[in-house]
Amino acid sequence: MLTKQTFSFHSNTGLSEDALKGHVALYEKYVDEANNILTKLKGDVALPEKQELMRRFSFEFNGAKNHEYFFETLTGEAREISEGSELHKKISATWGSYDTWKSEFMILAKTRGVGWAILWQDNQSGELYHSWVDEQHLGQLVGATHILGIDCWEHSFILDFGITGRAGYLEKIFPALNFEVIEQRIK
Repeated sequence: MLTKQTFSFHSNTGLSEDALKGHVALYEKYVDEANNILTKLKGDVALPEKQELMRRFSFEFNGAKNHEYFFETLTGEAREISEGSELHKKISATWGSYDTWKSEFMILAKTRGVGWAILWQDNQSGELYHSWVDEQHLGQLVGATHILGIDCWEHSFILDFGITGRAGYLEKIFPALNFEVIEQRIK
C-alpha cells in the first residue's frame, strides 16, 4: 500500500496556494486509487475487471510517484544547480553544457499534450536521458532513476496561467526547483 506524503512547499514556487492545494489533492487521489486497486485485487474479482485493474494500477502508482518526486523539488528553498555537483558535470558531459541541456529540456517540456518532462539516469550505464512520459504509465524508462520531472499536465498550470499557459508556468517553475534535492538523486 502507498502512503500519502506531506510536503512543505517553499514560498517561491511561482504557483498560487490554490493551485498547490488542488495539485496535492490530485496526488492524494492517485494514492487512494492505487490503494483501492490493491485492495480490490486481494478479493474475488472477475477476469475482465481484474485485468483492467491490473492495467490501471501502473497509471495510479506512477501518478503518485511522479508527483512525489516533483513536489519534493519544490520543498526547502529554491536552489540553482551547483556547478561543481555530479549532476552538473554529467549534464555538461552529455549535452555539452548545462544551458544546452536546459534548452533541450524546455523544448521537451513544451511538448503538446499531457505528460511529464523527465530527466533520467540509466542505472546500468550511468548515462543521462530525458523523455516525455504520457499519462503516467507510457514512456517511463525501465531501469532508470527519475532525477528531475516537471508535471506538464494542464492541471499544473491552468489555474494560474490559463489553458495555454504552459510556457509561463515553465518560466516560473524551473527557477523554483530545489536542485539540492535533485542532485541527491544522481548516482
